[in-house]
Amino acid sequence: MTAGSPSHIVIEASPDSSSSPNADDPLSRIEIQSSQTSVPVYAVIRDQFGNYAGHADSAVWTSRDTSAAAVAAGPAARIGMATISRVAMANGQSWVVAVLGAMADSIDVRVTSVTYDSVKIMVNDNGLKDIDSLLVRTDQDTTLLPRENGRTRRTGRALR
Repeated sequence: MTAGSPSHIVIEASPDSSSSPNADDPLSRIEIQSSQTSVPVYAVIRDQFGNYAGHADSAVWTSRDTSAAAVAAGPAARIGMATISRVAMANGQSWVVAVLGAMADSIDVRVTSVTYDSVKIMVNDNGLKDIDSLLVRTDQDTTLLPRENGRTRRTGRALR
């Protein structure tokens, strides 16, 4: 079967034409869980009957609330891929939109709060250094950097 003229785009979980060759397969919502930093999505071109017509490789992606989630085409934009990334450390919500010419689709993105099962406290003293204790007076503050999965998050929080 050959697809007809492009009619619309759909944000889907897979770029694979064989996963849903003859029907839209839209994602209803993306949830970026506490342990995730990003989620891939794909813009798929469909004809008026929902038949797969190609990848929306030049789709323009935007996020309505960039304080909750950001989106960028790629790393495999040639197959309509975009990466939705966590920005908010606490619960957040945004809409991500893919536009190709006059065709567009959007998806609800929910970000859950980041949780830690352990925290390694470090300070920046001419490079990151581990500390085994911390003494802070009530009239001072310092920035602490949490380390997760072997990577230090650069979004330190001031201890007050």
